[in-house]
Amino acid sequence: MRYGSIDQKSQGGEELYRMIFDHSMDGIILADPGDYGKILSANPAACRMLGWTEEELVGKECDAISDLQEPTLSALLDERTHSGSARAQLTYRRKDGTTFPGEVSMTFFTDSNGEPRTVAIIRDITDRKQAEGVLLESENRYKAIFDNSLDGIFVTIPDGTILAANPAACQMFGMTEEELISAGRNGTVDTSDPRLNSVLDERARTGRFKGELNHRRKDGTIFPSEISSILFKDENGLTKGVMVIRDISERKKAEKTLQESEERFRSAFDDSAVAMALVDPDARISRVNDAFCQMLGFEKSEIEGRTFLDFTYPDDIEPSLLAHKAVITGEKPFLWIEKRYIRKDGQVIWCDVSSSPVLDSKGCPIYTVAHIQDITERKRAEDTLAFERSQLLSIFDGMDDAVYVADPYTYEVLYANKAMKERLGVEFVGGSCYREFQRRSSPCDFCTNPMILKERDKPYQWEYYNPTVNRYFMIMDRIIKWPDGRDVRFEIAKDITARKKAEEALRESEAKYRNLFETVQEALYIEQLIYDEPGNVVDWIFEDFNPAGFELLGLKDIGEAKGKRGSEVLGCEVASFYLPMIEMARQSSKAVTFQYRSPYVDKQFLTSYIVRGDRLVSTHVDITELKKIEAALRESEERLRLLGDNLPDSAVYQYAHEPDGSVRFLYFSAGIEKLNGIKVSDVLRDPSTLHRQIPPDYFERLVEAEARSVSELSDFNMETPMHLPDGQVKWMRLHSRPRRLPDGRTIWDGVQTDVTELKRAEEQLHETELSCKVAEAVESERQRLFDVLETLPVMICLLTSDHHIAFANRSFREKFGESGGRHCYEHCFGSTLPCEFCESYQVLETGQPHNWEVTTPDGSVIDIYSFPFTDVDGSPMILKMDIDITERKQAEEKLRDSEEKYRNIVETANEIILITDKESAITYVNKKMVDMLGYTLEEFIGRPIWSFISEECKPVVKMKLEKRVQGISESYELKLIRKDGSSLWTFLNAKPLFDKEGKYMGAMSMLTDITKRKEAEEALSIIETARKKEIHHRIKNNLQVISSLLDLQAEQFRDRDNIKDSEVLEAFRESQDRVVSMALIHEELYKGDGFETLNFSPYIKELVENLFQTYRLGDIDISLNIDLEENVFFDMDTAVPLGMIVNELVSNSLKHAFIGRDKGEIRIELHREEFTELESENCKSTNFTLTVSDNGVGIPDNLDIEDLGSLGMQLVVSLIDQMNGELEMKRNNGTEFTMKFTVTEKDNLAQVGLKSQENG
Repeated sequence: MRYGSIDQKSQGGEELYRMIFDHSMDGIILADPGDYGKILSANPAACRMLGWTEEELVGKECDAISDLQEPTLSALLDERTHSGSARAQLTYRRKDGTTFPGEVSMTFFTDSNGEPRTVAIIRDITDRKQAEGVLLESENRYKAIFDNSLDGIFVTIPDGTILAANPAACQMFGMTEEELISAGRNGTVDTSDPRLNSVLDERARTGRFKGELNHRRKDGTIFPSEISSILFKDENGLTKGVMVIRDISERKKAEKTLQESEERFRSAFDDSAVAMALVDPDARISRVNDAFCQMLGFEKSEIEGRTFLDFTYPDDIEPSLLAHKAVITGEKPFLWIEKRYIRKDGQVIWCDVSSSPVLDSKGCPIYTVAHIQDITERKRAEDTLAFERSQLLSIFDGMDDAVYVADPYTYEVLYANKAMKERLGVEFVGGSCYREFQRRSSPCDFCTNPMILKERDKPYQWEYYNPTVNRYFMIMDRIIKWPDGRDVRFEIAKDITARKKAEEALRESEAKYRNLFETVQEALYIEQLIYDEPGNVVDWIFEDFNPAGFELLGLKDIGEAKGKRGSEVLGCEVASFYLPMIEMARQSSKAVTFQYRSPYVDKQFLTSYIVRGDRLVSTHVDITELKKIEAALRESEERLRLLGDNLPDSAVYQYAHEPDGSVRFLYFSAGIEKLNGIKVSDVLRDPSTLHRQIPPDYFERLVEAEARSVSELSDFNMETPMHLPDGQVKWMRLHSRPRRLPDGRTIWDGVQTDVTELKRAEEQLHETELSCKVAEAVESERQRLFDVLETLPVMICLLTSDHHIAFANRSFREKFGESGGRHCYEHCFGSTLPCEFCESYQVLETGQPHNWEVTTPDGSVIDIYSFPFTDVDGSPMILKMDIDITERKQAEEKLRDSEEKYRNIVETANEIILITDKESAITYVNKKMVDMLGYTLEEFIGRPIWSFISEECKPVVKMKLEKRVQGISESYELKLIRKDGSSLWTFLNAKPLFDKEGKYMGAMSMLTDITKRKEAEEALSIIETARKKEIHHRIKNNLQVISSLLDLQAEQFRDRDNIKDSEVLEAFRESQDRVVSMALIHEELYKGDGFETLNFSPYIKELVENLFQTYRLGDIDISLNIDLEENVFFDMDTAVPLGMIVNELVSNSLKHAFIGRDKGEIRIELHREEFTELESENCKSTNFTLTVSDNGVGIPDNLDIEDLGSLGMQLVVSLIDQMNGELEMKRNNGTEFTMKFTVTEKDNLAQVGLKSQENG
């Protein structure tokens, strides 16, 4: 029996050591030391470590895995030879050639056959080497801090001995480190400083001190310092100290300077001519100066100690108190308010109060300093100004332009004139300007408030298209004072929609007429006139001419004429021939036509001259042949012409009524040109040329009268007004007699007579009666207009037709001074002649407003608006308004440059840039997206984004798009599908886009290619899963090995009679149970799919069942009642300590609770506490309660759980404290342990809030 037991134990020992060999985490290699270290065997850990299989390693020599020439290896082999074992660190080589540091322990022994063998246990110490490197780096970093600190640092011991000093300390004391160590405390501290003993006592009592102390330099000078000292234990248990010393000499000087500054403040406060007061946070006045007392008429003793509310006008108490609180609480950095005070004599005065807080070192207000200025007189002036403003607002209501006033900070509309309200059709005073005018939910991004607030004294001129009313406006903004004293935005908006349309039409017209200019058969010339000093035309310069004009000049090269003088091209004699005709045209306000024989070419021409400013436009038609024909007809027509042409204020005509109902003139005397301003030829060619001058209602009566005359062959008589081309209105009397020809036509012979003067005399007679009544009203209206123009913030003047300044407003006078009725060019520019660049006088010719720009010599760009204006006396004038738009022009140029720059950035970006509309259709992609997905640009535009998104990502994108409509920007990963079907992983940043009205337009997205990163993450995830599963498997096996070793060890003690059933065996079993409780966790994790968390309830059930099998207590019937909440998952940091706690408490009950009893019950409960889940940004915390109880004999009442001496209960208390939990024990009817703890779930993991190592 004895030998059988030995064989059995021997076999068991071999199995145990084989298990240790196979499952050891360290590599184990068995080698023959005499055959070049040939490898005989290697465990799995060594194979994994070196990258070889065991079959590949067996038979190889040691130089295959290490360098035999390495000095450390040679020393190791020598040590092994002499002592039989050795330990060292070597560099090992893997199969793939990579190396790693290893710690090796080698033992020499002889096997059962007498052969020498070497066992090498190898441990990969890569992580340790990296940690040593980090430690070395940390030591170097802290040494760098010590050496480079600006503060002096001493390492000392409590008796005052200095062990080390940094360079800053040496420089501070003027000593070397050796001198400081030799000097010690007494040589560096001012021992006469009375604070020294209290400093040493406090540091000895508390282990630290921070305060001020005087020190002594090598030269004996004393300097103040701020010190921080702390005691600590070194690795040998010796008490040492670190003292940080900062020289505060400069700070002390600054404090002295501050004290002197406070003295100066007190002097400035008391002697100031401005009323000042110091006010405590509770509104109580702590101090006032003499100026404040004089202003209110009180003595200082009557003011100081009272609150400022005692002197405040009742209506101003509440706003004053609110403003004071806002400064005290830090809501506002300072106070500025206008309020009323009551003087001692009862008089109410207005004051401007500004106040700012004085803070202590913690940022809390000590008091406020208030400056008070009497503004009573200013208030009276403001009341007067308010009355004047009310009158101005009534003037604004009479203007056609939109005018409104708004608060530039709150955007509240304070005033809008009648035109503004009518244009928008709503009452919006009190609303927000951006909401009422633009239908927006937030302030406009183009709002000019920042610009006009920055330059308050300058108006800002700009143009804007308002989509709400579909109109263009010319807007002038500036800051003005409102009656309540605040700065407000004043805006005048002039509707320029018609002008904008006219500009577009003008551009089209210019193109059309340029084409006409080039193709017309008549010779056309545009010439710049040259004047002598008296103002007479002496020559001209050919600016432009059409091909017919060039041909007429008979030149070979266009350069021989264009840009040259007429006298140079035609000769002085020929040029002089044309000057009288040019002068005649210049004197006329309309086109002048001449017929002449040219001295330059032997031909007759019909020429039309018209002068505009210093430009002459001439048309030359060759009528040589026509003149020959006319000569034949001239005699027959001469008599009739003489008769018709010489009728005073009359014209003779003849017209026919054709059978088809059409009418045409057969003849018209030249008098029609004088009477109606139209050519005879035009009327003969097109009768409507004359008919268009007749108002529609009169023309209808004319047609009716003609019809009656045709049917009755009666005389035709009628008076009608006619509107001439030059704007005149003349009254004409038409008298004709019809006669019917044999062919059925009716012909009228008639006379048209100008009766305008007769009509005018009749009207003047009537107007004379009214003129006296309206004279005063006219003058009043003129003055009212001038008053309005006077207050406008732009330069405005009224010009007469002969360039005299009739009126100039304040802004104009500030710029150019009083005009004194002089010419505009004389007053503004010191010139004797009208400005060549001036276009203002075009409005007198066109009768339409004119807008033009001019660039001044200093580079400024001026936007000029000229309006036709008729004075109350009927005289034509020009209303001229000048606005400097230099900055706007520069901004427009910068904007164009910026747009070009950012367009280049987008097209060359490395990221995909994508814009979609509100229907998720693609409206823009950059070149990067085209390259990366393989589609053409045309295949992207207009297609929905779903065509390019993978199926699994589409639900996510739909959810994200809903957020985009809500205005939420975000980032997420998105998988796209290329044209070839392959996947493209991207990281997307998306931002919503809204229009000016706040409506969702779509989204802009930037996508970065992360395909390679996703492939790497997927590969790493697979590797990490396998690694974790292998780790749990190895840990479980190792723990089972340890449990088996403990069991074997216990068996050895159990065979000894003297220690049977002793505490040693119990300790082995308890240790084995603890190991098993941890092994079960790794087994559950290895069997499950997850590696981070453990389903705790099944684990507890299996653990307790194992304990019941371990502690079978004879015939005692012990039942187990388990009530555990299902699906409770904990991570390793929570599951391990909880499992060990349950193991200890259940084991303790099984061993001790039922002694002397035949049955019992053990109960285990685990539940969440109700309403305990607390969510934060990325985590959720849940409270749990774990209860382990039995109905056994219980623990005595006089025994505290903290005093229990067993290792198990000490372990329970320690683990509960580590988990920040609470443990409660009840002794009623047995023993009940209740533990409460909190689990924090973050990133789908559950973890107890464990204490750090520093906190135990």
